[in-house]
Amino acid sequence: MIKFLTKEEITPKNIHDRMIKIYSESSISYTTVKKWAALFKSGRESLEDDPRPVRPKIFSTPENISRIHDIIKDDRRISIDKITDLLDITHGTVWNIIYGELDMKKISTCWVPKILRSDENLTRVTLAKQFLNKYCHKLCVGTGFEYSWKFLSVTTLIES
Repeated sequence: MIKFLTKEEITPKNIHDRMIKIYSESSISYTTVKKWAALFKSGRESLEDDPRPVRPKIFSTPENISRIHDIIKDDRRISIDKITDLLDITHGTVWNIIYGELDMKKISTCWVPKILRSDENLTRVTLAKQFLNKYCHKLCVGTGFEYSWKFLSVTTLIES
């Protein structure tokens, strides 16, 4: 409509007044009509907006990924907002690095890797065995439940 009426040399003010009569409150602003009328007068033919440049990914650098990983290793309970404040990068960038690049998720307010590596799994199994050897006897003896506790072999859990 603006393009057609501009080609008929109708002023932006008159175009806007006509649009107000037809579309009432849902009409575009006078400033927008004036802008598009000027564009069409200068020879523009397209009705589409010009493409906007894409912002480069300057914050998802290996340095920032490493810094965020180090911060989380030091304090697994740290929030995304605190990391954002420390590094002065956006919330969305920190979120993308944690969930996308580092492949971590938040469990009970603590950042943990989604899947344990084999060395981490072996460490957990070793610590669990040490715990069972050290504390199971103390917990079971004298309670009457000495023979009711059944434990799976830790090695069968690893093999399965």
